[in-house]
Amino acid sequence: FQLFCEPTDMGAQATSDDAIVVVSNQAPASVNIVRSLGRRGVRTIAAADRAHTPAVASRYCDEAVELPDPFADMLAYRDALLSLAERPAVRTIAPVREPDVYVLSQYRRRFGDHVATLWPDAETLAQAHDRIALVDAARAAGVAVPETELLTAVEAWDGRRIVKGRYGFLADQYVDGLDAGTGQQMINTQYIEPDSRPDVDTLVERMGHEPIVQEYVEGESLRDLL
Repeated sequence: FQLFCEPTDMGAQATSDDAIVVVSNQAPASVNIVRSLGRRGVRTIAAADRAHTPAVASRYCDEAVELPDPFADMLAYRDALLSLAERPAVRTIAPVREPDVYVLSQYRRRFGDHVATLWPDAETLAQAHDRIALVDAARAAGVAVPETELLTAVEAWDGRRIVKGRYGFLADQYVDGLDAGTGQQMINTQYIEPDSRPDVDTLVERMGHEPIVQEYVEGESLRDLL
């Protein structure tokens, strides 16, 4: 596909030679980052693995670069980001999605040879991606969390439950069975009505790993974040 940035007007023109790479997708966050940087005169490079991303169409986008699909070839995706990081003018990379920050964290030292690494290391990210570890950390900090168990540990299905991926992003560093340097998008959350026992083997196969089960909590709660 072809990527292009809308021609910038004088009000959106970068005033600095320094540049920041913004990994761009359909989420509003990438547009907000490009707009915020552009308004401050920072040169923006919108890097996207699909066409028609909103950030690329922003008048604050100075350059657009095509990236490989991270779910098709994680290592090619890493190499493409590294080539951008190696540019003398690039100061850092702003990740937006789970695969973005995963790649940057796994190869933090290599990226750190070229740009400021404003993302966590692999160990810290792994804890954040693992919802079991995240719930344990929240509970230890005294934060109220919904009841959370691995799927195979659930004995009673008498209340409303939610089945969701244990990890925010499936990668070979987190689960067995994935080829090195590969990742998978998470399957959507599944809602289980009271006294309705799901087929455990089918869920594990569909999600590619053993998911977690959480109690359903009405309204906004920590479950929306976990």
